[in-house]
Amino acid sequence: MQPTRRVNALQTEAKFHGCERIFRLPDVIAICGLSKSQIHLMMHRGEFPQNVQLGQRAVGWRSSEIQDWVQSKFQQARMTPKKLTTSSIVGNTHVSR
Repeated sequence: MQPTRRVNALQTEAKFHGCERIFRLPDVIAICGLSKSQIHLMMHRGEFPQNVQLGQRAVGWRSSEIQDWVQSKFQQARMTPKKLTTSSIVGNTHVSR
């Protein structure tokens, strides 16, 4: 994906702040940082918001659902304790197993 597409998606989101809108796949990829195949796999597993049929060959995602998903990932990252590894303990003799 082109870098300008990501900037455009974020600028567009800023214009619609507080309003429900539909994100197309390039927007979702830019916002979430996931690949197309990862998005579809996670949708199939129920780990990502389902898309909405817009037309015969077009789908999109509700902006509120994508924003909620991103926020939940931020919350999970804050709540999950980081595991110690031998590479994270420099100069210490402690070894985690």
